[in-house]
Amino acid sequence: MDRPGARILACCALALACAAPAPRADAPATIAGSWRLVEQRYERGGRNFAPQDAPTRLTVTPRGARWEITVEVHGQRGAWPLYPSPDGPRPLEDVTVRVGPMARELAARYVVPPAPGDDTALRVTESYRLDGQGRLVGTMTLRFVRGGEERGGFTWHRVFVRETG
Repeated sequence: MDRPGARILACCALALACAAPAPRADAPATIAGSWRLVEQRYERGGRNFAPQDAPTRLTVTPRGARWEITVEVHGQRGAWPLYPSPDGPRPLEDVTVRVGPMARELAARYVVPPAPGDDTALRVTESYRLDGQGRLVGTMTLRFVRGGEERGGFTWHRVFVRETG
């Protein structure tokens, strides 16, 4: 049985698919390579908080069936994920890193335990994917946890571009 509503939905889906921007010919096929953070904005904010004087860099290198992922944040280098502090990278707990299908996605979940003299831990989720313009785009969500309960948080919307040369 032919339903008019089904035909309308199919036409709308086709129109949306045709309207989506085609990937650029020079867009990277995978996340492998060196990336520099160029945009970091709060949930709805317009201001860009990406540090320009000491940019965050992410390097993704295939090593056979595994991936080596390193990061430089505020001059501190190490395996990704890394959470910087004035005294160097903070220890992390419950770390999970995943490279997605066809190496076009990257995600991490981890907990930053409370700093000495503090009782608030951070539960962090980072998730990035290649977009049609060859950028690595995604979010970094931080949730504050005190006494086992979430006490708020925020999300950064982030954009990395491939470094050349």
